Amino acid sequence: MTAPDPLVKVAAAVLADIDCLGEQLVQHIAETLPELADDPRLRDLLAHTVTDNLVSALHVFTDGSRDVPVGAPPVALEFARRLAQHGVPITLMLRAYRLRQARFQQEMITRIGGERPDVDEVVAASRELSAVAFTFIDRISEEVVVAYQHERDTWLRQRNAVRLAKVLDVLAGKLTTCTRSKRRSASG
Repeated sequence: MTAPDPLVKVAAAVLADIDCLGEQLVQHIAETLPELADDPRLRDLLAHTVTDNLVSALHVFTDGSRDVPVGAPPVALEFARRLAQHGVPITLMLRAYRLRQARFQQEMITRIGGERPDVDEVVAASRELSAVAFTFIDRISEEVVVAYQHERDTWLRQRNAVRLAKVLDVLAGKLTTCTRSKRRSASG
């Protein structure tokens, strides 16, 4: 029986202690992109998204198939929708994915080096890690962008419908100056 390749061994070790790397990634993102973690609910979703994505990515290496999952974790889609609702630019969300990928790969390569593999094993593991990580992030990015954009479009449609209804009420004489003043007083 041959020993597992260094990438499989490291992926299994990281998977067994997923919370440690997950916390490091969330902290890095929170420091670099505070807009994604200032609100406690967003930070919680960010943490769950990071963990679910890590688990999915690491299983690609440990299950032996090397097949990248087709679907983004549901929490990643929810995080994208929440960012859209909060008006956080989509570019920040995508940057977070790139930051996570870079940190994840750095951590994995460092750990692979700690296994003392020969040069050919390091090269093979690094190439495979890079290819899988890119494919994984590329697929998930596509899906979260769609979820983000759909939520943003829905939010804009609803906001515009409310505005239109108010304008139509004003034009129809249903909303008077007195009614507007009362509404402003009640909301202020």
